[in-house]
Amino acid sequence: MDLWDVLKVLFRRWYVALPLLALTAGLAVYASGQTSTSYESRATYLLLLPNSQTTAQGTADINPYLSLGAPSGFGLLIVNQLNGAQSRAEVVAAGGVGDYSVGQARSTPTITVTATADTVAQSQATAELVVDRVQLLSAQLQDEAGVAPQLRIEGRELVQVQTVPVESSATRLVGVVVVAGLLLAALAAIAVEAVASGRAKRRADRRGGRGGGQAALEAGAPAAVAP
Repeated sequence: MDLWDVLKVLFRRWYVALPLLALTAGLAVYASGQTSTSYESRATYLLLLPNSQTTAQGTADINPYLSLGAPSGFGLLIVNQLNGAQSRAEVVAAGGVGDYSVGQARSTPTITVTATADTVAQSQATAELVVDRVQLLSAQLQDEAGVAPQLRIEGRELVQVQTVPVESSATRLVGVVVVAGLLLAALAAIAVEAVASGRAKRRADRRGGRGGGQAALEAGAPAAVAP
């Protein structure tokens, strides 16, 4: 059965398909009303080692964070702290949202910040707040260790905040509801069509059987003899 045949069945059995299609439309409208577009902002921060000449003079003894496999080890320390509950509370208190993540590709000096919010402004503001905290935390950790300015691990924003809309799961749900409703309507119409066709065939067979038997009796009956 091709698509054209299915359409013909749907038209013939409209009284079966129509209620299901109406139900599908209602569910789709309800699901679409639950959708909300969110926005995701991303930024990348690059950690930089002190210049090679200073490092050659034994800065690992002066800047303890260089012994962590810097700058990637130092970056991992920052990532873990910024993903903690205290840092999230500070971001929220500063006007951001708590739905953010800070990550680092394995053995690289780059820190990636991702923030998700209901508005572009909220998303961008959160990402910027977290990037600022990357810089502040880097300075704070090295201040506490007494690292000289020329021996510090510095950094800069490699990729500025970029924001994109994010498709919500409710939007995908609308598509699933529509497809499922169309399939259900088609299957129901085809099932009713098959049942009706089977009944019609059985009635035709019964009528054919009775008519054939009567014809055979008439053909086999002896001719009437005139008195």
